[in-house]
Amino acid sequence: MESELQTALLSVKGNLAHSKDGYKSLSEFCSVLNQNVFLLETIFQDPLPSIAKMMVDNWLCEIEFQIEKNQEYNSLNNKLQIMIENKIPIHQINQSFAPISSLHASISDSKGRDQSGRPICGILPKPFTKKLNDLILEIVIDTELNQPKNWNDWAFRLSKFLNVIEEVIRFFPPSHHFASLPCSIAILIRNIRFLAIEQHQLSKTLEILTAEDDRGANFHLDVLMLKRKLLPIPLLATGDDE
Repeated sequence: MESELQTALLSVKGNLAHSKDGYKSLSEFCSVLNQNVFLLETIFQDPLPSIAKMMVDNWLCEIEFQIEKNQEYNSLNNKLQIMIENKIPIHQINQSFAPISSLHASISDSKGRDQSGRPICGILPKPFTKKLNDLILEIVIDTELNQPKNWNDWAFRLSKFLNVIEEVIRFFPPSHHFASLPCSIAILIRNIRFLAIEQHQLSKTLEILTAEDDRGANFHLDVLMLKRKLLPIPLLATGDDE
């Protein structure tokens, strides 16, 4: 019996560990996304980036809540393991460790869901795949090392953010506490990407119209109108700027 309990606690411990890693990785991704959306918010005269930033902020709060619950469960699990290893009777304090019993039952029988069918707080509905972890790591590193030099670069970066979000959505069923947030954010990022593509097209049009040739003066008014619509490139702060 004691051996079975220890095995169950090890199972819970392992699930909590990979869930914590997953949520922390997701938190890092959201922080990077938040930083980039904030820059776009300062440039675009459009409510989309502002709404997206607000929703990413909410998503970050929800993820932090998941991490807190994970740490709470991990602390309980560790204390229970120590008590069993020291052969301390726990029947008088069963109520304190009841969440671990429910957690184990959910992991083993219900695939991370409670009795009502909702995913349990603090654990991932299913472990992140190597593909998702690699996508998150790639965009985090890319943001740290590379600065978008034009609107085409920004459109490409937003596509990479969108790829990660769409992959994340696959890991959280509709009944999850924050499942609606990444779905809504994906729609907003897709529309913001369209804004960046429009700016890139304006930039290319200006480049063509202002190319030096004998007919360039014919497009003077068009060039002036396009310049009024063209927005500056958002720049990420670097160490030298601070």
